[in-house]
Amino acid sequence: MRPSGETRLDPISLVCKLMTVEGRPAVKLSDNARKATGPAEEIARYRRVFGSVAVEGALVTV
Repeated sequence: MRPSGETRLDPISLVCKLMTVEGRPAVKLSDNARKATGPAEEIARYRRVFGSVAVEGALVTV
């Protein structure tokens, strides 16, 4: 949606990702190991806690 009927603005694609929350590193888990974000040791810890399994070497399609 364009503001106030503006016709000169094209929509953009934007992704915002958390880096930290209250001083602690943010972690995003994914079934695809390449798409997980955050410090490696935190990703490993959260995978242990939640029993999450990732597929190593899976291709990421953009």
